[in-house]
Amino acid sequence: KAGENGFLCVAIPEESGGIGADRRYSIILMEEQYRLNLTGLGFALQMLGARPTSGAEVVADLIGLDDALRGAHWAITGEGRSDAQTLDGKAPSVVAARGARARVPVSLLSGALDAAALPGLHRVFAGCFALADRPMPLAECLAGAADLVADRVEAMARLADAGGGFRRA
Repeated sequence: KAGENGFLCVAIPEESGGIGADRRYSIILMEEQYRLNLTGLGFALQMLGARPTSGAEVVADLIGLDDALRGAHWAITGEGRSDAQTLDGKAPSVVAARGARARVPVSLLSGALDAAALPGLHRVFAGCFALADRPMPLAECLAGAADLVADRVEAMARLADAGGGFRRA
């Protein structure tokens, strides 16, 4: 399909099966492909009929996230470190968007939070929490991850309970 659409062999003469374009056309075509992230394997797959899809969206569908959110009162999601990129289609933003559609508040629990990103994160999540309550070396965090998660989730639940719990919007 790429060849049929004029994306391949653009500098090859027409009599040899190309479209006979000059070097400027090739450069513009390459720049547009890079601008649209149509490069490498992704470009080849799209030319075969594939479509760009968020990996987080695919996983959410595969695990039945929408069904799990149906009837829930609260959801918790997270990642290793949350920053401005968190809102660019990463798993926590997908959970938050699907939670919003299901009218379920979603809180964010991450190993670390970028303070500069908090205003944007707070617009999307019903609370943003860091795993550790103090500066902690990575090795210590990893060694105590299960206890850190349990302690922080308990503290989050107590906070929600003290505030009357979460209510559906």
